[in-house]
Amino acid sequence: MQLPTIGCLALLLTYTFAVGTTRVPDNARELYEQFKRDYGKVYANDDDETRFAIFKENLVNAQNYQLQERGTAKYGVTQFFDLTDEEFAAKYLSSPIDAPVEYVQLNDLKSAPDRIDWREKGAVAPVENQGGCGSCWAFSVVGNVEGQWFLKTGQLVSLSKQQLVDCDKVDNGCGGGWPPKTYREIKRMGGLEAQRDYPYIAKKQKCKLDESKLLAKIDGSFVLERNEHKQAAWLAENGPLATTLNANYLKGYFRLYRGDGTCGIERVVSSAVIR
Repeated sequence: MQLPTIGCLALLLTYTFAVGTTRVPDNARELYEQFKRDYGKVYANDDDETRFAIFKENLVNAQNYQLQERGTAKYGVTQFFDLTDEEFAAKYLSSPIDAPVEYVQLNDLKSAPDRIDWREKGAVAPVENQGGCGSCWAFSVVGNVEGQWFLKTGQLVSLSKQQLVDCDKVDNGCGGGWPPKTYREIKRMGGLEAQRDYPYIAKKQKCKLDESKLLAKIDGSFVLERNEHKQAAWLAENGPLATTLNANYLKGYFRLYRGDGTCGIERVVSSAVIR
């Protein structure tokens, strides 16, 4: 099950380091120079020292996250490590969306199994990097459609996220979107092209939709009622879902507390309908 966020960025964790304290690592300068090489970062002399100071602060923050980690996540350098919280939010995060949602009640479901992994069943495409574009809403919805299309046809096809960034008239391209509306836009357009025909470039451009290449089509969508246990049971029976996440952001890091409602992942869980 893919869990992207509204106005978020996909993670690209490139380095990890052993942590036991919260001080600046001794090899901070080495990590910083490697970071600049890997991401093509070039600064003027004065700005370079400013960015290095921010980078070191983010290294310490990453260590703190790692120390508090209660699962298997690893925290390290990403392409956003030279940005302050305020710079990151202004550049990459969209405003909170609180649009009204009509929920479908879930009844007559079997209990959810202890474990379900739709990747093992072939219904989930490989993880992609959305880059510096707040298109997570498109990745979330398209991931759901890919899974439902697989269950319908037996074929797992990577579908176009760029088509939604460019051609969706309701959502905001790289500025964020709202999945319940996105499904309606897919239906309006007549479906989704394959990724190979409309590749992802991580920025909004003029719509290049080719109706002759539309592949996956949907009949509609719905939002599941706000009950994690029922949502898990529905997922086990019916395949991958799309959801949103209330992100406590820090350059691509998200702290999730399962069960207390903090992250809000049960709030807008939706699925395409393919008959």
